[in-house]
Amino acid sequence: MKYILFLAFLLPQSVTAQDIFLPDYNTHLTDVESVGLSKERVFRQLDRNTVDVYESVCSNRAHVWTYQLAKQKNITAGKIFVFYTDRSGMAREENWWYHVAPVISAKGEFSVIDGGLPGVIDRPLTKEAWFKKIVNYTDCREITAADEDLIPNMFTMSRMPKQSLAGISDCYYRITSAPYWTPKTIALNLLGRDETGAPISFEREDFVEGEVLAACLEVTTSGLNPGTERKVKRCRKFLGLPPL
Repeated sequence: MKYILFLAFLLPQSVTAQDIFLPDYNTHLTDVESVGLSKERVFRQLDRNTVDVYESVCSNRAHVWTYQLAKQKNITAGKIFVFYTDRSGMAREENWWYHVAPVISAKGEFSVIDGGLPGVIDRPLTKEAWFKKIVNYTDCREITAADEDLIPNMFTMSRMPKQSLAGISDCYYRITSAPYWTPKTIALNLLGRDETGAPISFEREDFVEGEVLAACLEVTTSGLNPGTERKVKRCRKFLGLPPL
């Protein structure tokens, strides 16, 4: 009887957990409710004290936040990158060519937790609502490995063309696993070659410590910057990395 009751207790949790599978990256995004959290709570708990949301680079913020979710809360998050065209709107800066934020699974639905735009975004958003906030459109087209005419723009750090071989779009996006740090890392993975055309096999199955540390050094506030050596030590502690 006790065994049956134990199974009955486990069954609802396993049935209701709704991870999202990213087949291109062989990654399951954790349904945050399966670890006892709501999407709103995950959003509120993003560190905005140590992380300078006003002066830091979005890819570094997303890298630090997704790393902390993985290592401190046992949540496998992903990232959502949106790419501008000349028709896209702007959230803050007119020279933006892309933006990225963490994305999680909440009851099997994508939820973007962009804590880096206070005053613009104050809660978790669907990806379509997030697109509207960031690029002023909701129907961005997903970039795939077949878009070999678009992906090189990730190397040159330039806006995407509205017209591509696949048709017309006002904006584009790509959802990746969390260890992909910048648009360049996406391009290397999708194309299988670098910016010079040289073949390369590039995958990020887990975070690279040096990349996470570099991201932390950029996003942390001036209060953590009394000197490079001390800042590295503080970043390692902030990230939960072992001391050198």
